[in-house]
Amino acid sequence: MLVQRILDFIRSIEEADEPILCDVSLCDHLSVYFSNKSSDDNLNNEDIYFLLDCYKKRWDLIIDSDNDYTLNPSSVNQRWIDLARELEPIAKRNYLKILIPTVINEIDLNDFSLLTETVNLFNFYLGYGGHTLYRKLSFCRHLERWQFALSTYRNATDRTLSVVTIEELARLRSCKQTTKKVTIDTEVFDNFWDLMRKKVFIHLRDNGQIPIGLLPHLLELVERYYFLKSNGLDFSIFKNDVKNFFHRVYAYELADVNSFYGAKIAYKEEEQYLLDAFIDLHTATNFSEIELTIQALSKWLFHFDPELKASSKELESVYDELSRHEIQTVVTNSSQSRDLENCCSLLVSLLTTKFKISTSFTKKSYSLWDKSNEILPELGDIFTILLPLVIENRPDSLAEAYRDIIKDIIAPVSADKSWYTWATRSEETIKWLDLVKNHRLNEIGVYWFEPELLFSALLLFNTNHQSLKARINLFLDDIIQTYAQDQNDLMKQFRINILFNEFLMGLSDHHQVNLLRLIKLCNLKTAKSNFLNNCASYIENRLSQLSQIPTETRTVHFFSQLYQLDSAKLFKLPEEKKDVSSIITEYKTQLLTLNLEPKISEKIGKYLLKIGQPILTVEQKEMAKSGNRPMDYMGQYT
Repeated sequence: MLVQRILDFIRSIEEADEPILCDVSLCDHLSVYFSNKSSDDNLNNEDIYFLLDCYKKRWDLIIDSDNDYTLNPSSVNQRWIDLARELEPIAKRNYLKILIPTVINEIDLNDFSLLTETVNLFNFYLGYGGHTLYRKLSFCRHLERWQFALSTYRNATDRTLSVVTIEELARLRSCKQTTKKVTIDTEVFDNFWDLMRKKVFIHLRDNGQIPIGLLPHLLELVERYYFLKSNGLDFSIFKNDVKNFFHRVYAYELADVNSFYGAKIAYKEEEQYLLDAFIDLHTATNFSEIELTIQALSKWLFHFDPELKASSKELESVYDELSRHEIQTVVTNSSQSRDLENCCSLLVSLLTTKFKISTSFTKKSYSLWDKSNEILPELGDIFTILLPLVIENRPDSLAEAYRDIIKDIIAPVSADKSWYTWATRSEETIKWLDLVKNHRLNEIGVYWFEPELLFSALLLFNTNHQSLKARINLFLDDIIQTYAQDQNDLMKQFRINILFNEFLMGLSDHHQVNLLRLIKLCNLKTAKSNFLNNCASYIENRLSQLSQIPTETRTVHFFSQLYQLDSAKLFKLPEEKKDVSSIITEYKTQLLTLNLEPKISEKIGKYLLKIGQPILTVEQKEMAKSGNRPMDYMGQYT
């Protein structure tokens, strides 16, 4: 190719009716470079590399803009495309990779067809991350093959269906500006996006469920928007938050992500899909551009569950517009079993609060199972009243006892303003008594939940922090171990709630808020009915983690690859599960029949032993310490 061809190309770009801003500077750059060369010279390697670099710079400037090759079939773009085709044999590079240097594939991953089978670039769309090109035609055939269920493929060897990302959907929506008709059988659509809306999106909710573990994160995104905007912070921070949220979405099962995308939302004065709002979040360039989007998302979350109410003051007027019926529902639901819940919270608080006790008092410790605490002497009668009811497993009697405790113990103690009380009672204790009297212990982080609800919520809790995941696993282990004991239900519930409040206090404010929101979203009835199956599934997952072994390889890797046994295939539990203890026993029994590597078998055995291990009471532990005959970990004399 002669230099003259490049000079002609520069002139054609400069004479374009609607020049693109980036092309003006690129043409100047090209003109300066080739000004000292003879028009009759052949292009050398240095010239080719220079031209390839110009193409790279142009792509960086036009990607996802109105001038993107895949979005705009303009005459200027066509001139760049024609030159790339001519450079292909000289540069020894596919013209598509000249135009879009980030692309790494040469075949369409949806049907293995060559990308070069499509001539017009606006018939392509760019895949997730900008590294893969797909042909719209092959994507359409793929959708037809899967009964128009939204999905795609990511690589040529693994034919696992993957999520279509918001980034990809945004690019497909941008293509609607073209008037290219699309036909399937006898149906004609205005453009490819019109086809997607009428044939694909209507099936998004066919399978799967909205992953409620994502909803606290979506609510947090709403709150972040108003926080960043009101504090005058850069919009790029919010865009990064949006990106991180979408990464969470893509980690879920395909059917559940599609169900999330396909949720209906009142948006822009009409009913649209949640994915429409997500695309607007992805493409936005400033805060004001998505003000209505954020408001629509906040309303959708509140309609989904009134507990999903943002704390942002900017949304107060939005929530005020919502129906009184919805607000009344919140009040009605939250008032059910309030006395019982408050009573349980009181006892949990007594066993977890570090009271500052004056040296004038003789310290006295009270215990429930393996948990104990030193409390104010004047509150000792609370234990005298409540402990027998817990031991006798009488939850219905706790609510009545609570009302008497508030009237006969908490109110008089709180009202005591004597000089002796003034001298010996700390500010923290005064505040605690006031919160108990007004049923507001949640203000100091004391909560009461059904253990099955906690178990269900923690299985759904979405976090990328490995240390927090490990802590969650340990707490779930504690729940299973507690339910494997020969104790009444009320005793188990109290132990787990004491452990939960200790667990909660160790979380950051951010994680506390998200977890509490998620717990309130979970359905108690469903959590109870699925509890034993959830326990079995969790144990299976833990056993799979414990069975990880490095794969044998002759090549040195920075990170050793791990092979994980599928415990679901190794262990076959009966459909009907009696209780947690019998589940653990069944795993232990089947472990003896398996031919596993000794190290793996030992790790699994130790874990099963730990979660089935008896939990000694405070008295039993003291007896073991002071007795002449020591006790082993199972509470037996040795």
